[in-house]
Amino acid sequence: MIYDQMLTKEQRKKSQFNYIGYNAINGASYMCIGETIIILFANKLGAPAYIISIIGAMLYFSYLLIPLGLLRTAKVGAAKSLADFWLYRNLAALLIPGSLLVHAHAPMLSYLMIILGAFLFYGFRGAGVVMAFPLMGEITDESDRAKFFGASNAFFYLLGVIALISSNLVLKVNNDVKVISGIICAGILIGFTALPFINRIDETSEIRKSAQHSFWSSIKIALTEPTMWRQIFAGCAVSTSIILLVPLTIPILTKCYHVSDSLAVTLSIVQFAAMIAGSYFGGILATKFGPRRVIIAGFAEAFLIAIFWTVVPAELPKSWYSYLIMATPFALNGILAAIAPNSLGHYFLSIVPKERQVSGILFMQLAVGVMAGVMGMVLSSVFLKVANTLFTENLQVFKCYYLFTFVFLAIGLIPMFRLPKLK
Repeated sequence: MIYDQMLTKEQRKKSQFNYIGYNAINGASYMCIGETIIILFANKLGAPAYIISIIGAMLYFSYLLIPLGLLRTAKVGAAKSLADFWLYRNLAALLIPGSLLVHAHAPMLSYLMIILGAFLFYGFRGAGVVMAFPLMGEITDESDRAKFFGASNAFFYLLGVIALISSNLVLKVNNDVKVISGIICAGILIGFTALPFINRIDETSEIRKSAQHSFWSSIKIALTEPTMWRQIFAGCAVSTSIILLVPLTIPILTKCYHVSDSLAVTLSIVQFAAMIAGSYFGGILATKFGPRRVIIAGFAEAFLIAIFWTVVPAELPKSWYSYLIMATPFALNGILAAIAPNSLGHYFLSIVPKERQVSGILFMQLAVGVMAGVMGMVLSSVFLKVANTLFTENLQVFKCYYLFTFVFLAIGLIPMFRLPKLK
């Protein structure tokens, strides 16, 4: 409900409870649908590597839909906008398991359905939470804000890990593609249960008023920030590196090392844990050494992923040591996905004046997402196409692909060093 005056303590407490309930369900639902399971599903259907990369790029290219969230919030408020796009997010995800119905007769159509489903799933999710920070700011105050953020994130991660472990147990019993589609459908059904929680979150009319500034006026305000384009190019380099390096991990292990689907899900928990650890320690390092240095170090870590896949042997030792080797890229992926992006956010808040931050973050997310999405799709497709003309054996193709990524990563360091030093 929207109020014209500040929320009372009782209203804030009730809204905090409901937001945490929504975010806990969000964690469970997302881990049953998100990038690991989508990629596993597409890989099980036999999607080519370039399709897998395109699916990975949708996480960023879908930022194109973020302005829809601002427009909707201007009409109905942040909580109602979140509820609307949460509904659309779950309905759009049905395209992914639905692709199984047409795959036998039209494989390419099924891959396109997965891509479209991923684009809308991520896009509606992003549009829904575009004003989440102002909303969370209203339902908390200085005395309970840190505790609320900690509890909300903790329940998201806890339910997410439980969902991944449950998926792993199911896949150990039966890893048929229909079972994977069933896990996605379960995530969709779980997601619908969050709607009552979202609809009970209160807010003031201030959020709706702040969203009523036209989108183009927000863009103009953002462009007055002198460091904006340097931050966008740095963010684009980071996001593109994630698109190029991360999505192919599961296809390589399943196609080249014959790893089971359940083990792939287990290893993805390592990536998830690395993201949590990377977020925590990255924040500590950014506080001590400054976010700019951590951005550079976090991006440089991407080279380790490329090095790993170019030197990894074709045969892994038949011992526990092989599990350590297989877990390594997932750990590196998680660190890459956490440290540099989080430090970019820290840098943005440190260098952009507060009055330009709302418009600035909106424009930056949109620009980085679209640029990185397009660049990631194009580069990954070109690299894979060239690698496939040079080699026929799967592992050699992927090794060649990761060699090509070194060129991009070397160029990507340039915008990192061009970020102005903080005073």
